Amino acid sequence: MRRPTVGTNHTLSRVYLALAEGHWTNQSKSGLIDRPIEKVPECFNRYQVADTGRPSRTEYEVLSEFTYTETPFSLVRLKLQTGRTHQIRVHMASLSHPLLGDSIYGHEGFLGFDRAALHSFEITCQLPGHQDLAVFSSEMPEDFQKMIVESKKLSSTLI
Repeated sequence: MRRPTVGTNHTLSRVYLALAEGHWTNQSKSGLIDRPIEKVPECFNRYQVADTGRPSRTEYEVLSEFTYTETPFSLVRLKLQTGRTHQIRVHMASLSHPLLGDSIYGHEGFLGFDRAALHSFEITCQLPGHQDLAVFSSEMPEDFQKMIVESKKLSSTLI
């Protein structure tokens, strides 16, 4: 079965939560990242922001900022407007806020994360044969919760 993508008649919205490196000092805490993405030539599994890439748009909102062992990080809500491979990871790294634990675009094992700190939080879609929209959501993963609880919260509009 083929997975529907953003913009088709099936999937209307994909929202993610991420833990990203750093605080957003002197940067807007919400907005639209509108930067084209392309595959890095001769690189197996890496993408980059490039003028010659495919249009790629990600909405973002910083929900809260934290400090753990004197290391700043942020909880960010991200909504895809397009659906490119590694889009969120590339876009966040392009803002100098790579995801915690991202071994390709950030720092592997950062703050103890052994994976990219990205979580599919909510999907809105139209199921075949139904006119109403279906919304599927999931709780924040345990490793996110643990990191947040163990951190010093600086500001909050937590979901």
